[in-house]
Amino acid sequence: MSVNRTAHVSGSSNAFERELRAVIFSHAGEAIQLGALDFDQLIDQQESGFRIQLNDFRKDLHRINQEITAFEEQFQPNVKSALQEILLVKTRQIDEHNKLKPTVAPKPAAELTSEQQDAATQLESIAVKFKALDEAAAANSARELALAGKLKAIPFMTFFSDSRS
Repeated sequence: MSVNRTAHVSGSSNAFERELRAVIFSHAGEAIQLGALDFDQLIDQQESGFRIQLNDFRKDLHRINQEITAFEEQFQPNVKSALQEILLVKTRQIDEHNKLKPTVAPKPAAELTSEQQDAATQLESIAVKFKALDEAAAANSARELALAGKLKAIPFMTFFSDSRS
């Protein structure tokens, strides 16, 4: 018994602590117990949200530490000089591109110049002549078709006129 007594006096007795928690839990109201069956379950319920949040914080901290490491690596002299060289090359490429860029032609005026008006007038007269020629060609084709029909009828008629005589 002296072992339990010394453990109890020194504060290292788990049995005493468990008993104390059980007594405190049994005297707590239902609003405090939150559906837990014992004090340890209540502590686990209360701490679980904090544990999840703590794990999320640890993940975020790990990610941030990796980003810091990556940024610190970029400050190394060889990385910095390589990035400056790439920037210089890209700047030269942009300058070359801008030199090769064609100039923007001004928009044509809304009104026609005198040369453009003369050309438009000539085009209109040519279009009228083409239309007249197309109509004449269509009329000629119709006449040729009628004449071809008459030509076919002539040998047939001469055959009949020869046979009557």
